[in-house]
Amino acid sequence: KIFTEKFDLILAHGVLEHLESPNVFLDDMLSCLNDDGIIFIEVPNFKLNSADLFTYDHLTHFTKETLLNLFNLHGIEPIGLIESNERLPISIICKKTTNKKTIINHYTLLKKLTDEHIQINESIFQTYKKINDEFSKFGIFGLGEIGLAGIQHGKLDKEKIQFFFDENDLLVGTKKLGIEIKHLSDL
Repeated sequence: KIFTEKFDLILAHGVLEHLESPNVFLDDMLSCLNDDGIIFIEVPNFKLNSADLFTYDHLTHFTKETLLNLFNLHGIEPIGLIESNERLPISIICKKTTNKKTIINHYTLLKKLTDEHIQINESIFQTYKKINDEFSKFGIFGLGEIGLAGIQHGKLDKEKIQFFFDENDLLVGTKKLGIEIKHLSDL
């Protein structure tokens, strides 16, 4: 138990996917939550994010189904859930309950998603290889994991990349992998 005091609201925005043991975290969180308290949890939706396989610090990949399983195991009841094909995170507002429900095996769903994501990533890597073979210089828009994985896996030659382009003003003018980051308007 982390705290001795109780809280009315606990937020875990982008936390669970980084934990080696989400079960321990949820137990600790529940022990700090008032009986009528509220929990807000947000995690990336693995269904929509094939590049999540390359996010080295995401130790667990969640779908709505696996997240609800985890909650059932701990006596957490969703009172509001947002899952959309239009946005990457799954957002859930929850409360404590004394009802712990049976968990459901979602291996088949996760295996199918993982296989599909591997195929998508392989297709992207094939495209990267074509670009790398056909062009002596190019820029990359965005600093997403899949582009960086393309460099790491040797599909994109780092020496051919002239610039990264990004809309994030905090990144513009800095470097990633020794390559300058320029604003999208510089294209």
